[in-house]
Amino acid sequence: WDRGVIITYGDTVYCKYDIPEHKTAHEATHLRQQEGKNKDEWWDDYIKDPKFRLEMEIEAYREEVNFIKTMVSDRNMKARMIHDAAVALSSEMYGKICTYSEAKKLISK
Repeated sequence: WDRGVIITYGDTVYCKYDIPEHKTAHEATHLRQQEGKNKDEWWDDYIKDPKFRLEMEIEAYREEVNFIKTMVSDRNMKARMIHDAAVALSSEMYGKICTYSEAKKLISK
């Protein structure tokens, strides 16, 4: 929590800190994914099913990357932010559901 984890539950986004714009794009995707669904069932699937979790995160990280590509003009900053997104997706936080190389390919499409 202290490291800035962001959680979307139903129609609410929780974070201890201000949420950067590129992460807002990411979390907006999770808001849409949960819209009209039983949020407890969605979260049960997310936690228990790595394939479902990966599908949900690929969609969210693609939105984040699209935001970065559109809104960040500095090419070095853009590359660093996309790298950070791939590092995050391939991290322990998501249960290492893919490798860094896979994450980079999946979110950059």
